[in-house]
Amino acid sequence: FPAGDVFSQLHNALDKSKSGEIVLSSNAWDLVREHCEGTEIGGDWQIVKLKKSVPPVNLDVKYDNPPNGFEAAIRSYIDKGVSARIYAGHDQWLGELRRVSVVFVNLSGLTFQTGGIIEHKQINAVLCVGQRIVFRYEGFVRQFLVDDKGCTLIAVFGVPISHEDDSVRAIQAALQIQIQ
Repeated sequence: FPAGDVFSQLHNALDKSKSGEIVLSSNAWDLVREHCEGTEIGGDWQIVKLKKSVPPVNLDVKYDNPPNGFEAAIRSYIDKGVSARIYAGHDQWLGELRRVSVVFVNLSGLTFQTGGIIEHKQINAVLCVGQRIVFRYEGFVRQFLVDDKGCTLIAVFGVPISHEDDSVRAIQAALQIQIQ
């Protein structure tokens, strides 16, 4: 059972957030305060805007046809950051501990009613938009949940590729998703 201060912070921030808001714990705020403007709400912080943005990654990169064979087929399923480390001989660092930023996006407009029809095309379109935005800032979509409470996209920044500004990248992605 997950427990500890991080989960308490997450629970408190989620309780204070409303639909369309980005709320950070005070610890998370300390990591991004110089890059953001925010309003304090009961010890946590609601993001108002970014002062400085991070340029997104170009996703329109075209790859040559990989050579025939098993390794080439498998390579397409391995994250680019992990592949780069493996082929550079840095695979011993793949098990390291690091700070990450996690974004929970509650999509209140998409709900699943027990016994009802799931709007597959609409959910797929929303997921594709979310993935594209998260990937542009070099994060990854950890999970996409659909249940009776609605849809939730969970994105992580800082693994497998880490940047000094992953927390800012996470906020930028959340703001972009909010706009879309």
